[in-house]
Amino acid sequence: MKKVLVIMSMLFAFSTSAFGYATIVNAYKGGDSITFDSNVSDVEIYDNNKPIGFIKGGSFVYKLKRDGEAKSFTFKKAGYKDVTVVANTNLDTVFWFNVLGAGGAPFFSSTDSFFTKNAYEYSPNQFYVEMQKG
Repeated sequence: MKKVLVIMSMLFAFSTSAFGYATIVNAYKGGDSITFDSNVSDVEIYDNNKPIGFIKGGSFVYKLKRDGEAKSFTFKKAGYKDVTVVANTNLDTVFWFNVLGAGGAPFFSSTDSFFTKNAYEYSPNQFYVEMQKG
């Protein structure tokens, strides 16, 4: 019985270190949701000069896959000045389960850090943009 428990715990440690906690959790979420809102309606939102949607009488939610890079969003509306905001990345708290769950070995977090980039979540995940007439 002891051998079975030892083998099962070793398999658990290997599987979580091979795939990474943040990668597993983020796979179910499909990325980070970022909410955009503005003081005016009909604002077009761009991600890296590509249109991604509009703010029309409410919030716009954008699902962003993690890639470890900061993202720049630009808001445009005719008669208003363009506004740009940046969603930076911060270390996801789920990432630390790699170290805790795998006995403290730092190489177990390499899947989240280097391969899938899921160790870093986008922050902030809400933006209120004050558009000014221009």
